[in-house]
Amino acid sequence: MRATRLFIAAGLGFSLLACGDVTSPITGGPDAAVAGVTPSLPVSEIRSAPPLDIRHGSWWAVQGKQTRFIASFREAHKAKSLFLAFTIPSSAQLVAPGGRRLATGDSIRITVDLVSKTLEAHFAPHGLTFADGVPAQLAISYAYADLRGLPATALAVWYQPTTSEPWMKQSTAIDRDHKLATTEISHFSQYALRFDNYAVAYSAVAR
Repeated sequence: MRATRLFIAAGLGFSLLACGDVTSPITGGPDAAVAGVTPSLPVSEIRSAPPLDIRHGSWWAVQGKQTRFIASFREAHKAKSLFLAFTIPSSAQLVAPGGRRLATGDSIRITVDLVSKTLEAHFAPHGLTFADGVPAQLAISYAYADLRGLPATALAVWYQPTTSEPWMKQSTAIDRDHKLATTEISHFSQYALRFDNYAVAYSAVAR
């Protein structure tokens, strides 16, 4: 299918914030600290978190053109603040489910659903990949996350291939100035900001 249009839901326009104090989550730790620990746990929004301006997006991504999707918090009497940002660079090679590489100008319909009161996003079509070493970028804000008193370095972006499979950790950068967790993704799946229990256990022992 060939398309010349690119529709992005809800008037999307996006510019990634410049990273300030960027660190990676702590990993590893003493064996005694992590033995029997579940690899990750979900992160929830605090009760007072403002609503999002959008929870479902659907658009045509065109090979060779940059695609950007953002969802923002609707804060009372304030400008919107970023919750989630997703970008496909113009140089990324899209590969449809089944392995067909899109030619320049070809398009594929993308959807994203944000799960209420969580920091989780479901991307479709499942099986879409980004080839040739140019991944998509995903940023999730933890500004309204319930961190349970834990440091931001206990957070990471994780993905779940299917609901019956375990969550897998992504290499994640934590920007503590802007309260953003960012990662690069090479395929569509379910993505979420979650606690890295190994990092939590390491931090507890290190104190």
